[in-house]
Order: sequence, then structure tokens, then C-alpha cells
Amino acid sequence: MYINENLNVEDYTKKVYKKFKEGALYRSKLVKKGIIALSGGLDSRLIAAAVPASIIGDAFTFVDSTDMIETIEVTVAAEICKRLNKRHYIEMLPKRLLSDNAKDIINLTGGLTPLHHSAKVLSMIKQIKDLGFNYLLGGGPGDIISGDIVPSAKYLDHKKTDECINEHIVKMTSGGKNLRKILSIFIREDIISEYYDSIQKSVSSTFEKESGPTAAHILIAWYMNTGMPGTVFTSPVHNHPDITETFCHIDYAFCELMSRLPAELLYKRNCYAYMIYNCFPELQDVRYANTGQPLTGKIIDFNSMAPPDLKTEYRDKVYGMLKRSKTIRDIVGEAKKLKIKKVSKNRDALKRKDEALFHYFIMKEDEELFSDITDILHSYKELSKIFNIKGCMDFIQNFRNQKQQTNSYHLDAELLGTLASFCYSFKQFRIRI
Repeated sequence: MYINENLNVEDYTKKVYKKFKEGALYRSKLVKKGIIALSGGLDSRLIAAAVPASIIGDAFTFVDSTDMIETIEVTVAAEICKRLNKRHYIEMLPKRLLSDNAKDIINLTGGLTPLHHSAKVLSMIKQIKDLGFNYLLGGGPGDIISGDIVPSAKYLDHKKTDECINEHIVKMTSGGKNLRKILSIFIREDIISEYYDSIQKSVSSTFEKESGPTAAHILIAWYMNTGMPGTVFTSPVHNHPDITETFCHIDYAFCELMSRLPAELLYKRNCYAYMIYNCFPELQDVRYANTGQPLTGKIIDFNSMAPPDLKTEYRDKVYGMLKRSKTIRDIVGEAKKLKIKKVSKNRDALKRKDEALFHYFIMKEDEELFSDITDILHSYKELSKIFNIKGCMDFIQNFRNQKQQTNSYHLDAELLGTLASFCYSFKQFRIRI
């Protein structure tokens, strides 16, 4: 892979944006009734700004909260639409989001993804269809190709490439050394013992075809070539008969240019955020929902920063914790380490806290979901060949009582969503065990 180490960032980002816009315009003209799925992040913002209102003048945002409408995601998305002269549709998700849609979700996805992820997408499909649209432009996989998935500055060092990739594989397959413990909540111990050791080997083999000068490049390539296709092909939108979607961020020319960036320009969306800031003056003071702050329009020199100085990126750290559903006590504790004051009093931060619990509370309020899972687990004896039924029931009861059972509410929701998908799939297809 050729990496352009001596590029002029200003000129190069103009070239990158030109290719992105060409691809976005081509995709937006494939059908006449398109709409943009808009959040308060950067990826959908780039699409909304690149495609003129005269071509696609509508955007859609789901409220990412169970008890408020004006979340930071919604207010930022609304401001973007105002600046770009686009109509903005804002919708609340239905209360029984999962149980009412379970059959359609399983038919469209084969039960291959946690139920709550697909439920939100299916509700969006129904809403935009009712509005008269049949084509969706979404922001994925912008977080991948822009470098947001690179976990630390260590991945920029070409001397640590193998170390970082091996470390990442272990993290993916061990759940932070707690995977076996987490699996034992649901799965029988003999099943875990039989298959556990093969998990890491299987994941490791998928990295063998990827190459690059740094771990950052290899990781991005893996997620684009392996992770993203799995998400696309199991999406309800991809398999729906009436609605289709496209991803502007998988344009070949755009991805080729992004992949040739030096690692330090990929890390933390360094070049990507710079591009968005400088290409759209009308949006420069609009906040980035993940941090609560506007973009700076500056390139950060990560190579010259000593590790302690990385605390200047404190907003990413704090808001990242909020997204992972850490408690306010944890957030304040982390803030003190980074010498940040009054985090717990930050209005937007507390909103992000609520948004991080969004899926958890959507599931918690769906009594029919708990009833369906319980009924399926007790109605089909074959399930006891895989599942620890008592463990499943204890988990469900604790979930209903809002008792956190892993290191985050987010992970609790992922586990319940996975169990729900398996149970509904088993009932619908009667999988042989």
C-alpha cells in the first residue's frame, strides 16, 4: 500500500471531498424519492452537506431517548437541516419496538444480529415509507473509514503493528477477559468449553488477508472488508422489498484516497474532521454531538504529543464514557484524573447519559418482549441443550428490575438483544439443535 506521507493536507482534503461528493451525487440520483438518515454526528452531516437540497431535500432523525425529544443528537441534526435548507422529520420510536416487530425482523435478518439494532432500523423503514420515500442514504461506515475505530495512538507506530493487531484480536474475543464469564450467564458450561478456544483462532484467521504499514491501516481495512459487509447484508433495509439504501462512504475512489492517509491523519478522524470543517463554512459552529463541541478545523499532531498530553482530548474520553453507560460517579472520577471540572453538571453530558441508556430502556419497557422470551425458553426443551435456562431467567428478572449485570447497561442490552434474536429465530424457523 502506498501511503502519501508528504501530502499537503488542505489540497488533499479538497481532493478527498471531491471524490466523496461525486459518489454521493451519483448515489442520490439512483431513485427519485430519497431521504437522508441524519444524526448529530459527522458522517451523515457530510452526506447532507454534499448533496444539495435540490437533489435530496429531506432528512430523518429518530429521537434517541425514552423521555425527552430535544436530545443533543436531535437538536444538532435540526440545526444542520436549518443551515442546509432541508426539511427535517423527527420521530419518536414506538414503545413496544421489539416485540411488535420481532417476526418481520427475523424474516429480514435471519436472526443474525441483536434484535434491538434491527428493530430501530425497521421502525425507520416504516416511518420513511409512510412519508413517501423509498431510498435511504445513511452515514455508515463513516466511523470506520475516517479512523474513528482506531482505539489508541499506539496503533500509529509501525513498529507495534503486530503487537496491536494481536492485542485487538484478544480484546475482540475475550471481552476484556470477561467473555467466558459473560457467556456463562446464558450458555451451558459444556458448550462454552467445547467452542471457546476456537473463537480467537477463527477471528484471527480473518485478519490474515489484511496488510498495511500500521495497525491503524490494517484495522480499518479489516472492518471495511469483513465487519462492514456483515452489517450491510444482515440489515433489514438491505433485504427489504420496498425500501433500499446506499452507503456513500464505501465509494471506491473516496476509500482509496482515505486509505492512503498517514496513520496520524486517520486517528481520531483527524483529517476527516478537518475536511468537514473547511469544506462547509456554514456548519463550522454546529456542535459535534459526540463531544458537545464544534469542530476546531485544526490538524492535531499526535506524533509530537507525549502520552500525558493526550488529556487535551478529554471531551472524547468523557463523552465516550457516557456513550458506554458509565455511572456519573465513574465519569466524575475519570474527569478528575484528566483535571476536568463540573462534568456532572454539564447539561449535554447528562443528556448523553440518557441517550447511552436508550436501547436498555426501550427493552426494559417492552413487557411483551420479556413474556415472549420466557415463553420460548420454557416451551422448547431443545433450547436447554445450549442455554442455561435458570441463568437466562435470572438475567431477565434483573434486567426488568434495572439491576446492572455486566460492566455496563449497554452490554446488558446487547446480551438481551442477542438472546431475543435467538429465541424468536428458533420459534420461527425451529432450528435443529
